[in-house]
Amino acid sequence: KSYHSDLFSFRESGVDGNYKFYCKPYRIKEQIDLFKKQLDQENSRLLYVALTRAKYNCFIFKTSGDRVQSSCLTQFIAKEYPFDSQKWFDHPEVSLTKIETTLPTTWGQGLELEKFELADKTHGKLSFSALSAHSSHALPEKLDKYKTDYDQFIFKDIPGGKNMGTMLHYLFENIDFTNPKEHHQAEVDKLVNRYYPGKKELLREKLVEMVDEVLNSHIEFTDGTRIILKNLNSADKLNEMEFDFNTSDICLKDLKGFDMGEGVEINCNMAINTKKGLLTGLIDLFFVHDSKYYILDWKSNFLGDSLEHYAQGDTMKNALNEGNYHLQYLIYSMAVKNYLEARLPDFDYDTHFGGAIYVYLRGARAGKNTGIYTNKPSLAEVEALERIFQETSPS
Repeated sequence: KSYHSDLFSFRESGVDGNYKFYCKPYRIKEQIDLFKKQLDQENSRLLYVALTRAKYNCFIFKTSGDRVQSSCLTQFIAKEYPFDSQKWFDHPEVSLTKIETTLPTTWGQGLELEKFELADKTHGKLSFSALSAHSSHALPEKLDKYKTDYDQFIFKDIPGGKNMGTMLHYLFENIDFTNPKEHHQAEVDKLVNRYYPGKKELLREKLVEMVDEVLNSHIEFTDGTRIILKNLNSADKLNEMEFDFNTSDICLKDLKGFDMGEGVEINCNMAINTKKGLLTGLIDLFFVHDSKYYILDWKSNFLGDSLEHYAQGDTMKNALNEGNYHLQYLIYSMAVKNYLEARLPDFDYDTHFGGAIYVYLRGARAGKNTGIYTNKPSLAEVEALERIFQETSPS
């Protein structure tokens, strides 16, 4: 390609058609006219779509101003249909009403409004984060020596903090679990270049190893179900599933005292003013496996620097207590129940809902269930939570 020529063309790989690029400092009238012609053609196509896709009515407003006079719509009206002409419509029963108006003199200026207050101060937006109260815990002392190089990387070398957590969430959202390692490497390289460009040598290969460990770990439920994420097709999963539903008169006292069995703690922020409104949230991963639907949440939390701190049983249950995540998956289970009830005509909670999964990425290992917590709230527990939130339906 010559960057000294006034224009040049190239054929993009896999795409039919020539593309012309004009060097701005050397534009000639022919090029400018061609650009304007192509722009008018594109605007006309957009105008056609806008005027022909209305489901019920299409309203067209005409106003004044220098910029308006040069718009594609104004030129179209002036050329094809005078504004006061009944040629606008072919249908004899449709009439055109002309309304003359001018913009206010305060257009574009800031206005001082009177003091604004909500009539109902208990109405607002709610989420797990707003409802939750977290407990504190002390981390164990770090080891001086680790059993494997991977243990040293995942427990010591890998950076901590919000930035790493965000990057790891993006990583597992964007990869195809069934793809081989080289495909995962491409996604890792992209994210490392974005978040940790100065730590490429430290992170790029070990993060691919982490992906392999996580995807081949064993997710097990008390009913005997075993899930290996490596076998989960992209068509069977949905990342960042958002839910929103109305609530009214939430009883925070009942929420704080919610009983989910021995060893499970539910903490609630009793100081919030909002008691009703919109409860919203994002589920990291929603997927189907053997005709059952599951929710999964990725956690990059550091619980300790050996697999003992990520062991099954009370260790993982207490880890969820510290983050108040039992309340989180209880809310998510209620949201998914409402979602599936609206979409599966024969929905049965025990038949179609599999449960909740928490994957602590630092503790997950291939062929093992460390770093994994699973639970399925009972139907009675979910229905009790619905009563606390006034049995509302998703919007």
